[in-house]
Amino acid sequence: VSTQSTGDSRGSSLEAKIKQIDAEIMKQKNIMTKSSNAVARNQAKQRALQAMKRKKMYESQRDQMMTQSFNMEQAQFTTQTLQDTQLQVQAMKSANLAMKSQFKELNLDDIEDLQDDLQEMFDEANEIQEIMSRSYEMPYDVNEDDLEQELMGLELDLGEEEIPSYLTSVELPSATPGDLSLPSVPATGVPANPQTASNLYL
Repeated sequence: VSTQSTGDSRGSSLEAKIKQIDAEIMKQKNIMTKSSNAVARNQAKQRALQAMKRKKMYESQRDQMMTQSFNMEQAQFTTQTLQDTQLQVQAMKSANLAMKSQFKELNLDDIEDLQDDLQEMFDEANEIQEIMSRSYEMPYDVNEDDLEQELMGLELDLGEEEIPSYLTSVELPSATPGDLSLPSVPATGVPANPQTASNLYL
């Protein structure tokens, strides 16, 4: 059992005794107030005074136990804090050594040179892309007005040439309902004998 638990147990025991003494004091105080017997009142008074002395003693012990318990808690807290601080310092030392070891493998001049090389390659790549995206100029000057006149001349020449017959539209003769003629129907009736009807078309 830890010292802290023992102190708490003793403190609880003292509190219980103080409550019992308070009950005894109230009992004797009641006798002193209500009893008509002077001897009984005097005895109750003496018992009440003795109980109050015991109460003061127990309260003093309780206060001492509370102070001791607080001091032990404070000491335990301080000890735990120091242990945590020690662990943190050890972790910081380990991290410091690891960082120093890693920094030994790095050279600021090499990093700057690497950055300069990368920037130079990026600049050259951009320059190459810019060169490749240039448009080629014609070896001689061209006037847009001259080109437009030449285009108009080509359209005129095409109009003067003979247009192929398949490009021309074929005009169909217009016809009115009166101009349409149907084949004439024979005036004679249709023969009843099929053989006779077939001879008509021979």
